[in-house]
Amino acid sequence: MNAFNARSASVPLAIVGVGALFPGSPDTGDFWRTIVRGIDRMSEVPPNYWLIDDYYDPDPSASLKTYARRGGFIDKVPFDTLDNGIPPANVPMTDSTQLLAMIVAKRVLE
Repeated sequence: MNAFNARSASVPLAIVGVGALFPGSPDTGDFWRTIVRGIDRMSEVPPNYWLIDDYYDPDPSASLKTYARRGGFIDKVPFDTLDNGIPPANVPMTDSTQLLAMIVAKRVLE
């Protein structure tokens, strides 16, 4: 029998926080409103991300290229380095995914 069985399913469960960042939705409430309203948050690649003409090729097999011109892009998110215990000089060497994960984790805990 696996670790999750009928007996363990009756254990009370509490969700104490939810946090997320989605394209066009700065929080989980807005994310669900977007879904319910059927809003398409996919967009053309913003010019401040990369120049699409440098990377786009309609051929999916083209090497080092993308065949997509649209995607899900989040808006700029403020990040206070010192509030998160990161020296400002370390931010350029930190993957943006790690910084975004810290923002979402903080929202969950708040």
